Amino acid sequence: MEERIDILVVNNPNLVRDIRRWLDRDADAGLKDMTGQVWDPGNLDSALAISVRSPTKTLSLVHGHERDDLSRRICHARQSTKDLPIEMILVTAQAAGKEATPSASPMQEEPSVSPNPLVGHLRKSLIKLRTRQIVEIRPFEAKDAEQARREYEGYFALRYKIWSELGYIKPERNAERCRLEVDYTDRSAWAVGAFTRDGRLVGCARLVRELGKENPFAVGIIQHIINKRDDPILRANFQFPRELAHPYDVLESFEGFREWYCQRRRQNRPMGELSRVIVDSETDANGASRFQKKGIGEALVDSISYWADRCDVHTLFLACLEKHRAFYERCGYRAVCETRGGTQTMMRCDQFATVSVPAIAMYRE
Repeated sequence: MEERIDILVVNNPNLVRDIRRWLDRDADAGLKDMTGQVWDPGNLDSALAISVRSPTKTLSLVHGHERDDLSRRICHARQSTKDLPIEMILVTAQAAGKEATPSASPMQEEPSVSPNPLVGHLRKSLIKLRTRQIVEIRPFEAKDAEQARREYEGYFALRYKIWSELGYIKPERNAERCRLEVDYTDRSAWAVGAFTRDGRLVGCARLVRELGKENPFAVGIIQHIINKRDDPILRANFQFPRELAHPYDVLESFEGFREWYCQRRRQNRPMGELSRVIVDSETDANGASRFQKKGIGEALVDSISYWADRCDVHTLFLACLEKHRAFYERCGYRAVCETRGGTQTMMRCDQFATVSVPAIAMYRE
């Protein structure tokens, strides 16, 4: 069960007032519901002591400290939290170079730095803390082979469940017998999952890298699952197409996207596609969603972006329904535009790849 998150503001009484005003006037209902008290604990030592006692229920905004000193003190305090992350935002007088994009990824444990924490960094940190109360977000990189196979099977089963509900799987690609959704791009994909405390997978997302960047660990695990299930449709879905004219489905689906992509390839920019962003549709006894609409999807997307940044993958792109545009914009993506008849419009397609629905293209750099 989620608990309210207290916001501690150190050395900045004006920010206490501004946050309270923002929560009263501008914050959406979900943020208001997850927020407890907003107050000044007096100093950084007090804020750290409170955070140690309740690391998933406390967000601190700290003013008047150096980043290295703050990181050192957080590291020392974490020795008392069984290494649980302590969420803090360092409020600076001015931006030092380009300000980092706010992130809700629980994988990002270092303090955020911002001269203006309202609204981006504050909102993302609140989502990150609530996500940590519900699930653990981590890569599919279990060292034990049996655990890895279980996790990957759960991953493909969740994809099948949600895509079946949405009607996204074409009949010729529907591995209905084993109820797993796999395709050949999983060979070069890096995936993250959202796991409950009992180890059940309830959310996922993946970053598909360019051809030739296969993930040997994932390929071996997936091949074992396919051999065990012995499903001809599953096996066919994992095989490379006989004629592969493009490295990503997006290139084929959107008129004009190929040129956009090639332009960046000529600049030697490493790229990848974000896809299979899924959160389980399970409901409780009252019909309320247990996992959707709680920020888990946003935390998954931000986790892919965080990992991509660390691996110098400079450009991410995706295809999504137009109604999901605002969601991805909150994660730093923007619509890919093209010029038609002298007018700039969003790049659209009537049918995206194997998914027979209209979509738009978006990217993040």
